[in-house]
Amino acid sequence: MSKLDTALRLYRESGPHGIFRRAWELISLPFTRLWRPARRWWLKNDHWFVSKWVELTGNRVRIDGCCISVDHPSIPCRLKSRFALGLYESPEREAVKKFLDHRLPVVEFGGGIGVVSCVINRRLLSPSQHVVVEANAALLPQIEKNRSLNSAGFQVIHAALGYGTTTVDLNVNEDYLSTSVQVGSSRRLEVATVSLREILNDRGWPVVTLVCDVEGAELELIKNERDVLAQCVALAIVEAHDVPGLGSEGDLVEGMRDLGFFPAFESCSTYVFVNPRRSAPLDCGASVARS
Repeated sequence: MSKLDTALRLYRESGPHGIFRRAWELISLPFTRLWRPARRWWLKNDHWFVSKWVELTGNRVRIDGCCISVDHPSIPCRLKSRFALGLYESPEREAVKKFLDHRLPVVEFGGGIGVVSCVINRRLLSPSQHVVVEANAALLPQIEKNRSLNSAGFQVIHAALGYGTTTVDLNVNEDYLSTSVQVGSSRRLEVATVSLREILNDRGWPVVTLVCDVEGAELELIKNERDVLAQCVALAIVEAHDVPGLGSEGDLVEGMRDLGFFPAFESCSTYVFVNPRRSAPLDCGASVARS
């Protein structure tokens, strides 16, 4: 079929717009082929010039309507582009937007510098019913700073998720993203432990949303608090990690299934697990952020 025949067919089927649309597709095809790998490269890498721009303009970025300070020695320059470009914890933030029940209290293990905490808190009907547990003492001032910048109502607890002992050794790295109880480092700090059961008992919350990013300790949570998860958690947003000798991402998913949860979402090893026995019907669009 000649190009003229093709043009006539498009004209008969779709009119002039069909011809223009096809012409645009042909013209843009080489650029599309270049754009896709360029976009993948852009999203998978840190960008020094973006990070320097963040530092030169005050070390603050906007993420999902929140003002976040990244002015902290544990955040190397190369990582700051992730915050500026909206790539930092993007699967968790997407899960929050789609699934968070704004009526329920939230217990969050692994607060980091408070990005996800601030995003969650501005969506809750009762912002004071939100507890953030962070083990790294060096990050506490930064969490509190970001809480203040966003007039958030969550409470910060300095502790690590742990069982069978009152303290654990926290392996601290210069890059706070690598700090963990499970993964070794050259520097260790002793931190008090806390459990989900203790937090719920202290506050009298019968049903909560659980948010968990604790570099492998989520496997210990499933092992030690099966009854609490099954009875008191309506929704769990969990980042899964493979930890040699402890378990894998697959073990996490299987463990949650055994407790009656079903995975409603997965992106880059971040899962949303729904407990049908404890979840009330929810229009996810009802999770509306406060201005």
